[in-house]
Parts: sequence; C-alpha cells; structure tokens
Amino acid sequence: MEFEKPKTSNLVLKPKEIVPTDAPSRPGDGNAISVQLIHQQNAAAESKALHDAKKGRRKPLQLPDAVPPPSPVFKPTEFEVVNERSKEQEAEAIRVADILLQNRMAEEEAGLGKVKRRRRGASRRRRDFLIVVGATAAIVAATLRFVPGPFALVFGLSALALVTVSVGWVLFFVMDKY
Repeated sequence: MEFEKPKTSNLVLKPKEIVPTDAPSRPGDGNAISVQLIHQQNAAAESKALHDAKKGRRKPLQLPDAVPPPSPVFKPTEFEVVNERSKEQEAEAIRVADILLQNRMAEEEAGLGKVKRRRRGASRRRRDFLIVVGATAAIVAATLRFVPGPFALVFGLSALALVTVSVGWVLFFVMDKY
C-alpha cells in the first residue's frame, strides 16, 4: 500500500491594499497641526460668529456669568492657623524640657525610679550554634580519619559549610530570641 498524499487547497493571501485617508501634511504648507494654526482657526470662528450676530442670523456667543470653580487638584492649598505660636516671654509657652522634668519628678515621687526592671537574659542562640557546628565538625573530622582521600575531604568540607550556613540562618534570622 502506497502512501497517498491528501488533497490540499492552496491558500493564497490577498494582496494588502493601503488606501491613504488623509494627505500627509508637510511643515509650512498650512495643514500641519500647530498652535498658530489653532489660534488662526479660533480667530476665524470668532469673527464669523460676530459677523453672523451682526446680521441677525445667530445670537452672539456669550460665556456664562458664573465661572466654575477651579479644580481642587490645582487649587492652591490654604491653611487655617488654629493656634498661634507662643512667644518665649509668655508665661503659657510650652517648653518640652520643663514637661519632661515634671514627668521625671512625678515618676520619682510615685516610686517608679526605685523599681529596677529585669534585664532580659542573654540569648542562648550563640551557644546552640557553636554546639551544633562543633558537633558537625567533630563528626566530619572523625569520618575523614577513617575515610582518607581528596573526595572525602571535599565532601566533608562542603557538608560542614552547608550545616554552618543553614543552622546560622535558622537560628539568627528565622527564629526569635529565646
């Protein structure tokens, strides 16, 4: 049985036709969009509106009397002063140093200065880290004693580095102080 090639229809794409809708504008030909052209068009429209208003065809264009308020985004910020700054000579002037001194005296009178706060004990993380890394180093050293060779040395040192980094990460970065 011979392989038969199935019938295929030839697909042909249509040629792409580009039809320009507007003629391109060149600088200086008067059709390019510019600020001057926009002002000329606005002036022509205003003169036409005045001309039509004089002949009675159309009512003249009038702006509303009430101008809408400016956008709150661009409005200048206004602050209302509630409390004026006190002068240094005034008796009611607030002085931070005096307030802190009064607070310290009130603490001493209440007896809060006599109570010593218990200092938090030293963290045991460093001790635990040294125990784990030291035990791993001892195990690696004992293994290298019985299995000599360059590959065992490389594997032992890499295991020691891996244990040191991972235990250090867990104890000093992941866990809280205990």
